[in-house]
Amino acid sequence: MDSVGASKKFNEKKYKLYKSRAIIYFVFFAIVVIICVFLGFNVTKKEVLKPINYSDSGVVDYRVYLKENEFYSEKYLPRGKSYPTNLIDYIDINYNYIFKIDELANVNFDYKIVGDLIIENNSNNVNGPLLEKPIVIMDSKSSELKNSNELVINEKFQLNYSDYNKFANQYRSENGLDTNSYLRIYLEVKRSTVEGTDYKFDNDTVRLNEVKIPLSERTIEINIDSNNNTISNQVKYEEKSNINYVVVILIVLQVLMALLFARVAIVSIKKMNRRRSAYDKYVNKILKEYDRLVVETKTALDLEKYNLIDVSQFSELLDVRDNLKQPINYYCITEHIKGMFYIKNNKDVYILEISLDSIEND
Repeated sequence: MDSVGASKKFNEKKYKLYKSRAIIYFVFFAIVVIICVFLGFNVTKKEVLKPINYSDSGVVDYRVYLKENEFYSEKYLPRGKSYPTNLIDYIDINYNYIFKIDELANVNFDYKIVGDLIIENNSNNVNGPLLEKPIVIMDSKSSELKNSNELVINEKFQLNYSDYNKFANQYRSENGLDTNSYLRIYLEVKRSTVEGTDYKFDNDTVRLNEVKIPLSERTIEINIDSNNNTISNQVKYEEKSNINYVVVILIVLQVLMALLFARVAIVSIKKMNRRRSAYDKYVNKILKEYDRLVVETKTALDLEKYNLIDVSQFSELLDVRDNLKQPINYYCITEHIKGMFYIKNNKDVYILEISLDSIEND
């Protein structure tokens, strides 16, 4: 009878409708949030570009100019000869450098001709040279490759051989050592991409065309190291990350959709709560307030087997619990409509029946 009377005031169908709607839209909200997170990882798209092949190469040529003498009619001797050091005036050296790259490019070049004056101990070179003195033959110069794929640099300079030879001889005589001395000269080129270029050189500095010129000898032969006359490598593009505007638009739409789903879910929860019965509110309050004292059970109690003792207030049931030290049980008879709290003590059952009708009447 209680449940029939209560059904006029409590619309269980609408309550369940708003509950289902709240759950569905919350699930939709969660799915959209997950999609947004996934799309967020793809806001930027990475572009990996194929490396560009390039090469540095060079050729060295030289002439050995002689002092005035009665032995040679020529002013200079060509490369590949033996040269008496006491007749050498200076050495004319010509460096030819070629840079090639597979695609049109813009590259800045800074280059100079440098070297080392090296003096070694002939008897023992285990610990390295006695002296290794860096020298600058030609100060740094600049050149530029503009929207092209090849650059050629030619540099010619005079090496005052007698000055370096004099220094090496002086070191040997003043220190009384048996030494081996020579000049090691090379072209040093530093490449750099212009501002705004999206690729870079892994090794931006290269040394080419090493020339070895002996010192402190009666005759010399100039050696050109051909092993490093050509060096091939690759220019690597920097990893590019561009904003994927399609993904950004999708994220904005997903966020708007998520807000819509969240709003509908919240509204549904509010409507569901407004349609909760007075019975639900009463029982939930007791279960929340006395959570440690009340045990919810899914099994109905066969009341015919027990001596029933009716209790009119929940507070009286609390007193019984304190006296008997037995737990308070709650069983829902009809969802949202009717239930009971009870305490079993042997054959006695202290029972408080609650219905929607009785609560609303109270």
